[in-house]
Amino acid sequence: MIAAALAVAACTPEKAAGSAGEETKADDIAALGMAARAGWDAGSATEPRATLDEEARCAVYWEQWVQPIAEGRTPEALIAAMPEQVREVPGGLTYRKLSERLMARFDREGVSPGDGLQATERWKPEAAAAVDRAIKGNRAEMQGLMQILATCSKG
Repeated sequence: MIAAALAVAACTPEKAAGSAGEETKADDIAALGMAARAGWDAGSATEPRATLDEEARCAVYWEQWVQPIAEGRTPEALIAAMPEQVREVPGGLTYRKLSERLMARFDREGVSPGDGLQATERWKPEAAAAVDRAIKGNRAEMQGLMQILATCSKG
């Protein structure tokens, strides 16, 4: 984890920021994988908040993470460098589990379908942008994203 944190800290601002049209380069995949593992480790040590809004955020972030993998927009080498828990099949299972738990909570708390949709929709632009920046090579974004996914996967 220390090596991954050092790799993230050592990246230049240009590489950390990434550009919107920039593809993930093969030489950056190992560094992205290290950033992902460092983020996953940090998130695994964090307890999730059990609020309805946090559960909605978790479901959306996982949905946005698995979507580009399922659509083939995430390079296979990058997927291979990721922690096992976020690869396509495990990630999809986590997303389904979180979505089902969220829907059950909506039912339990009497949240209308419209309000439930609104609770999740507000997180989509943020989550989609974070995932996009991460898979395009932004190491800091990858680390933060994996921290969120790890925290959300608990519970």
